[in-house]
Amino acid sequence: MIDIEKFPWEAVEKLRKMQEEFLKLVGEKGKSSYEFPPINMVVDGDKLIIQAELPGVDTQDVEITTFEKILTIKGERKTQIPENAKIYRNERPIGSFVRSIKLPFTIAPEKAEAIFKDGILTITLEQHE
Repeated sequence: MIDIEKFPWEAVEKLRKMQEEFLKLVGEKGKSSYEFPPINMVVDGDKLIIQAELPGVDTQDVEITTFEKILTIKGERKTQIPENAKIYRNERPIGSFVRSIKLPFTIAPEKAEAIFKDGILTITLEQHE
């Protein structure tokens, strides 16, 4: 029988809080809330600079589109695992991805620039006047 007065309630509360944090990270259905590609977005005057990490993605496998105040980065990270190999650990996601982000202002699409170097996609957009 459990002695209620000696039960480690503080430890139970710590476990409950850890479980809440875990569920925030992976979602209630166990699906990761991690979005790919991870991005940084900064405003510098009338310019918006977006950097997306795309390691292992070829330039020709990336498509960038805008519609109103939404930027979409779409692409595919292809597998580099030999067909008959046994996978012991696979932490790098492969396959198609789509990431759409809301922009803080309307942009001038004709002035957009994109540079893809060393696995980093840098998109520079100017605010529409």
